[in-house]
Amino acid sequence: MTIRTTFRALAALGATLAAAPGHAAQIAACDQRLEYTLAAPAPGAPAEARAFSGVWAGNWAYGAFDESMGPLCAALVVESVEADGTAKVLYIWGKNEDVRTPGNARHTARISGGTLSWAEGRTSYSFRMSGATLNATRRTPEGFESGRLSKR
Repeated sequence: MTIRTTFRALAALGATLAAAPGHAAQIAACDQRLEYTLAAPAPGAPAEARAFSGVWAGNWAYGAFDESMGPLCAALVVESVEADGTAKVLYIWGKNEDVRTPGNARHTARISGGTLSWAEGRTSYSFRMSGATLNATRRTPEGFESGRLSKR
């Protein structure tokens, strides 16, 4: 399965239901349905940070070296962006041959130099803005994965 095919499948499954700022909504992605609330970016938040606000969905190219694993569904909801560049995010992941259980977690992230990032233990996540796409990198002591998420 190609990444393009996976993006189409994700879109066909109704990857997101958009929320107006300040209103609760749901996201259906990666075999999960979760509630979220988007807040308007804080006054004084830099334009580069405000651009991250919203819902993003795509895949980690998890199977790049072992196609039997297949891509790993991912979604990122940037629920709030503060003037100091901090952001509250909801990170969602699916399953493949290696990752057996889908899940989600909320994090406080930092936006700086066009990149949103956070760390959890020995794993770090970074999402670099490139137009309407986030180029994603997940680093662990064992190596890294890359992926792409598109704004919904």
